[in-house]
Amino acid sequence: LAELNLGRTRLYDAMYLAAEKLKDEAGHKAIVIIASGDDKGSKVKLDQAMVAAEKANAAVYAIRYVDADLSGTSYASLTQQTTMRNISHGTGGRTLNPGRSDALTKAVRDVAEELRGQYSIGFTPAKLDGSIHKIDVRVNQHGLRAQSRKAYFAEARP
Repeated sequence: LAELNLGRTRLYDAMYLAAEKLKDEAGHKAIVIIASGDDKGSKVKLDQAMVAAEKANAAVYAIRYVDADLSGTSYASLTQQTTMRNISHGTGGRTLNPGRSDALTKAVRDVAEELRGQYSIGFTPAKLDGSIHKIDVRVNQHGLRAQSRKAYFAEARP
């Protein structure tokens, strides 16, 4: 994974390794991905990377960027867009599509600003069974929105 190979983004491996590094860290955790959304050559599958992020309680922010100079085109495939959206929304993060290189800096700033302005809520599940459970957070006040993960990992206690 340490090797650089333009055109061969190991997106799922990178997300999995980042989640593994963060899983034992305390506090609010986020993984920021800047990629096209196309995975080439990962050893882990998307669902394994998603589970690792869920277990680490890390929100994934996916900045979908396709550089026309490197790829030869700025066309954004529907599959890549869907992948990036599923990664971020499933973990409580967000997807940004800056489109142009000058908008990339703004997208990174937007993520940083959002992370600084977040509040965390928590709860203790009724059973700690070592499995992943769905969760739905809603806000009843007009003008406010909740951005949350779609599932949580109820780590079993010895």
